[in-house]
Amino acid sequence: MGPYPGPKRLADDDAIRRGVLLAGTLLIGAGVVDAVVAYATTSPDRFVIATGDNLFLLDITGWTWLLVIVSTAVAAAGVLVLARRRWTSAVGLGFGLVGLGLNLAFLPYVPLQTILVAGLTVAAARLLLRHLFPPRPSSSLRPLR
Repeated sequence: MGPYPGPKRLADDDAIRRGVLLAGTLLIGAGVVDAVVAYATTSPDRFVIATGDNLFLLDITGWTWLLVIVSTAVAAAGVLVLARRRWTSAVGLGFGLVGLGLNLAFLPYVPLQTILVAGLTVAAARLLLRHLFPPRPSSSLRPLR
């Protein structure tokens, strides 16, 4: 093998770099959308759950403040991911997955927001995993003997 990587390897590295930039942008977008919608639901209004003979008032204000904080952290992690370092990809992946888990808990209350943010976060996680664990070169690109 020569002293420089072949053109296919350079193209793969460039694709991974562009993927990391896209992942950072997706995390920023998911965090901002999530924080804005979560802040809008922090009002002290309660959700009403009707069962057979009872009505239950459910106050989720504390949980929505937690979601605002986590969403802001996800957006900040997205800014860190733009630095294109491996450790920032791990941080972005971690915060993205925590935010995704918390968003899935809010699925019954704000389903459209949850689906939008979950889609953005899963797409960013896939790109960050590709940056953390780059694909190995295929066996068909072995040097000739």
